[in-house]
Amino acid sequence: MTGTRGSRNSPSSPARAAARPPPYRSAWRDERVVHDVEPWQVWLHNGVLYLRGFSRKRRAARTFRLANVESITVLPNVRPSAPVPSDPWEGDDPRYGIDHDRPNDALLLFRGPVARRIAAATWHPAQHDTWVIEGELLERRLPYRSCRELARRLATVADGLDAGGAA
Repeated sequence: MTGTRGSRNSPSSPARAAARPPPYRSAWRDERVVHDVEPWQVWLHNGVLYLRGFSRKRRAARTFRLANVESITVLPNVRPSAPVPSDPWEGDDPRYGIDHDRPNDALLLFRGPVARRIAAATWHPAQHDTWVIEGELLERRLPYRSCRELARRLATVADGLDAGGAA
């Protein structure tokens, strides 16, 4: 899959050939699955590499965590069945999360230096921040697509997390 680092390769490129990464082990299901994938893009998100591509089995875009791919086999004489879209993420900006799991809205409170640091960071374009105590206690309301991704993000700032819950 040489040449897939963020590039959109032409259908004739070797990197656009269908690839079979056998098997893939999801962290969320204890099973190994073989996928036939047409790779579109490799994406670094929160320190983790993901492969975005077309799943020939599901006939749809899929995202795979590269650390869970045990091996890759390029399928000979197989041409891509789907064109590379101009936006491989279909408007679903990966900067705000890749995973989809029990989406909801969060109400979070942060204190002290963590609150001041978080106030300068955009976690989601629809977030709304309010200083309950100026410079000391920050309330952040935001939608999230995955409770797992929100939990990973909160783990990095747990020392400043005051209270939180579903809005």
